[in-house]
Amino acid sequence: MSADDQYTYADEPARPLDVAAGEPVGTDVSDEVAGDAPDGGAGTTDAVQTAAEPAVQSRELADMVRALERFHGRAEQYESIIRRMQARIEELQADQIRELLKPVILKLASLHTEARGSEARAAARSDDLGQKDFDFFVSEIEETLGLLDIESIGVSVLDDFDAGKHAARRRVETDDASLDRRVERVLRQGFTYVGAERVFMPAMVTVYRYQGADAVDSANRVSVAAANVSAPANHQNEGEN
Repeated sequence: MSADDQYTYADEPARPLDVAAGEPVGTDVSDEVAGDAPDGGAGTTDAVQTAAEPAVQSRELADMVRALERFHGRAEQYESIIRRMQARIEELQADQIRELLKPVILKLASLHTEARGSEARAAARSDDLGQKDFDFFVSEIEETLGLLDIESIGVSVLDDFDAGKHAARRRVETDDASLDRRVERVLRQGFTYVGAERVFMPAMVTVYRYQGADAVDSANRVSVAAANVSAPANHQNEGEN
């Protein structure tokens, strides 16, 4: 055996001694190095990701809120359009029904006026029973028209004339200035749809018109002129006689 082949414990590196076994314990230097080295890279990455997650979640939540608000806005617009369309459909259907029933409505309006006039005449002759009967008849007519959403505009004698609600059929001249453009008589009561801005059936009335001082003077002048024309003819007839 050569000197190079001789093996001695002095040639081995010093190792820790296992006291229980009485043998040195093997140690992996790479494990020691790995165990002693701090885990700085992985820990830093996890910390950055953990810090960034709340910001990302906040942006996503804000985007979802904006999308939800846009959805609600469009839904409200669609609902508004649907409500308007439904209201228009109902209005057109009601107009068709009223147009078909217009002759009946006109007849009921005439009966209403006649019954109201008969009621007034019964009251004038102190006929209480007749007055009550006609008043009941008027109420029944108004209730029937109410089923079609039609109501009376309630025109009465001496009301101020309103071209939007009244249709003048005759003018009654008067020398009382306080009666000028007032209703003299209701020939047919007017009716309108409940809540409507315009009257669909104007009341037929006669209206007082004040002649005025100028009209009276003109009439007097005409009378004087006629008298002056007839005076010479009378004198001529007297001369011939």
